[in-house]
Amino acid sequence: MKQYLSFIIFGLGIILSACGGRTSTPTIAPPSGGAIVVPGEPQIIIFSPQENSVVNAPQVEITGQAAPGTVITFDDEIVVVDQSGQFAVTVPLDEGPNAIQMVASDAEGNETTFELTVTYDAQG
Repeated sequence: MKQYLSFIIFGLGIILSACGGRTSTPTIAPPSGGAIVVPGEPQIIIFSPQENSVVNAPQVEITGQAAPGTVITFDDEIVVVDQSGQFAVTVPLDEGPNAIQMVASDAEGNETTFELTVTYDAQG
């Protein structure tokens, strides 16, 4: 009887922790095609642009994926990741190389920083 009761209590503990415990952040599977997987937590993937890209427009759209609710700042542009886990933000560029600073933070207080270099070549 004692073993049976221990088994029930153990099983109930698992059920309670699964239902009412803290939920973990889902792992983001990196896509193929040269996406940038930013190390750290929160986990961020940048689909475009690629590191050291050269563009011929005075702005660049940065697209990627992160956990919903993650707040990401790209220089002075702020974006909150939507419920689908996707984000897109347009960042202005100066002529020549631009080091775009990225800071991502989540509700738990974790913070990830990253620098993305994109070159604006008006002649290109």
